[in-house]
Amino acid sequence: MSINPYIHMDGRCEEAFRFYERVLGGKIDFIQTYADSPMAEQFGPEMGSRIMHVSLNVNGAMLFGSDAPPQYYEKPQGFSV
Repeated sequence: MSINPYIHMDGRCEEAFRFYERVLGGKIDFIQTYADSPMAEQFGPEMGSRIMHVSLNVNGAMLFGSDAPPQYYEKPQGFSV
């Protein structure tokens, strides 16, 4: 069994994943902005450069993320597994 976390961010997703890629020695397999997605017209121009989906492979373990649209983003207040 593998667990694949998905992190929702508030506009700094690409910056965070580039950092994770560097410090964890992983490789970003896929990254797509809202503007580059087939659904681009459904989002306002302020979402264009934000990340709709990114996947980072670190020795076979996957980490996923995106920039949540502002109306759906909630500041993290901890987590549990």
